Amino acid sequence: MKNVIPLVVAVVLGLAAVYAVSKMMAVQNAQVDEEMVDVVVAAGDLQANTELGQGELTHREVPASALPRNAIQWSNVNMLYGQTIRMPIAQNDYVLLENVSGRTPLGACTTRGEWTIPVTFSDPQLIKMLSANDEIAIIASRTVAPSASDDAVDPSELPAGGSQRETFVVLPCVSIVGFVCGPNGYFRDPPAGESSSVLVSLPPRQAMMLLAAQREFELYPVLRTRNDTTATNRVDLGVVDATTFESMRKGLVPLSSQTAPAKPEK
Repeated sequence: MKNVIPLVVAVVLGLAAVYAVSKMMAVQNAQVDEEMVDVVVAAGDLQANTELGQGELTHREVPASALPRNAIQWSNVNMLYGQTIRMPIAQNDYVLLENVSGRTPLGACTTRGEWTIPVTFSDPQLIKMLSANDEIAIIASRTVAPSASDDAVDPSELPAGGSQRETFVVLPCVSIVGFVCGPNGYFRDPPAGESSSVLVSLPPRQAMMLLAAQREFELYPVLRTRNDTTATNRVDLGVVDATTFESMRKGLVPLSSQTAPAKPEK
């Protein structure tokens, strides 16, 4: 019996070793098969406001899965020459679109596999205060006539004409690529004193849906915290319409001066 226990332990350890080696080989094979992308990196430590030239930039290959969203492919390096950077960049770090000041070609802001489109909002005030890479939700709102089968809506609660407003989330989380500035490029920051359209990069189906929504609805931006993973399911957020406000009013007593709290005596 004493000889059996070491034998069992040896077999278990051997199986564990075989599993670990096979797992490692599978990972290595996956890495070999993964697409590599040639991207722009800093050739040396770069200080803020450095004007970029051929001596400041070089390239290296990285797996496509590890590629930052706004990394610049080496094939587009010419667009960087002559521009300045906003912040220091360490040697071998990525040169990202947000590092570059001023005007850059529009084609450089499109993520692989996505389409870049402009979005115009009904209220552009928030847009004037945003920057590239800020994340927003896009809300749609319009006036609609309730269907004849909609028994949940009390006609007496509707405004004149029998219509009501409905509001819902079109896209719960979109990253701003830049701001339209003319036919030859775009701004990473909105032009001062101008009302700009926002540029966003989306998968083709979402891009088509957003383009169509601009014709049918009034669109509004809502600022989100960057990299916030909450509230990203638009179905959970629902729709706001006349029934929403009616349910909010149920059980509430009309406020009057008699029900308001009295001011404390001095």
